[in-house]
Amino acid sequence: MDEQFFFLRVREILKEINMKMMARLVKLYEPYELTPPQVSILSILKNNKGIKVSELGTLMRTADSNISSICRRLEDRGFVTRERDETDRRVVYIQPTQKAKDLYDSLETEKEKVFAGLKDATAEDMVDILNALEKLHEMLLHD
Repeated sequence: MDEQFFFLRVREILKEINMKMMARLVKLYEPYELTPPQVSILSILKNNKGIKVSELGTLMRTADSNISSICRRLEDRGFVTRERDETDRRVVYIQPTQKAKDLYDSLETEKEKVFAGLKDATAEDMVDILNALEKLHEMLLHD
């Protein structure tokens, strides 16, 4: 196979998968008036209560200023609280509220619908898909 064609096709497939997944997620979160980054933060908070904005930024690979902005909107909607560290006022901790916990439980069930097309996969398909994705991941990270 021509190497240039291979690289182009891999990029096209990854881009198409990403676009389809984002479109499904946007549609899924639309009734809740949430964006995928907001839901990502809520998901992280479910397992990391009292996390710093800077830690959220690192986990999401996003600038702290963007994380702060997203958290401010989540706070305005009652999903999180923001608390400043008493010893260092520059440090802000983000805590999920009960509203966020309730929402997250609802979204977990809904998120399964995003992958509904994979339910038709055979056991062999599942192994092949995972092996190919893991190999691609490994190859792309190997510099």
